[in-house]
Amino acid sequence: MYGIVFLMYYTTVAQAVASMAPSAVISSLLFNARDMIKFLTWYGRDLKLHTGQLEWVKEQMQSNEDISPSFTRYMLENSQSYDLTETEMAFLAGVFFGAGSDMTSASIFTVLMAAACFPEEQAKVQAELYAVIGRHRAPTFADQGSIPRLQAFISEALRWRPVVSGGLAHRTTKDMIWENYCIPAGTTVLGNHW
Repeated sequence: MYGIVFLMYYTTVAQAVASMAPSAVISSLLFNARDMIKFLTWYGRDLKLHTGQLEWVKEQMQSNEDISPSFTRYMLENSQSYDLTETEMAFLAGVFFGAGSDMTSASIFTVLMAAACFPEEQAKVQAELYAVIGRHRAPTFADQGSIPRLQAFISEALRWRPVVSGGLAHRTTKDMIWENYCIPAGTTVLGNHW
C-alpha cells in the first residue's frame, strides 16, 4: 500500500529518487560515522591485545629462550618475505589464535558433554587409555593407532554435536525434489547441522 501511494505522489522515478537523495546521503554519513566509532573502539582494544602478544614472542626470541614453533614466531622470522607491517602480523596471528581457540574449546566441551551424557562409553574409553598408556602420562600422537575407542568416541561426539552449523558444501549432480522444492543440478547446498 505504501509503495502505491509513494508512486502516485511522484510522477516519475527520477523525482522520487531526487527527493530522497539529500536525506539518504545524510543518514548514510551519520550511520557510517556511528559504525566507525564502534569500529575504532574495537580496533584499539584488539590492537593492544594482539601487539602485546607479538611483543611477548619477540622478547622471547631476543632472549634466546627455547620457545616452541608458532605462527607468530614464523611470521617474525620471515617478515621480509611477506611485506607485512607489525600491526598486520599482530592482527593476523591474533585472528588465527582466536579462531583456533574458539573451535578447540567448543570441540573439547562437546567431547566432555558426550562423556557426561554417556558414562558407560566414557568408562570404556578410560579403560582403554589405562590399558594402553597407563595412569602416569598423557597420550601422544604416537599412541593414536593404539587407542581406536578414544578416536571413535571423539569422532562420534563431534558428529553428534557438530561445532559449526554449516558443515561441508555439497553440489547436486542432478535436479532434485526435496519437500516440494526443486533443487537444480549444479546447486551448492549447505546443510544446517543444528
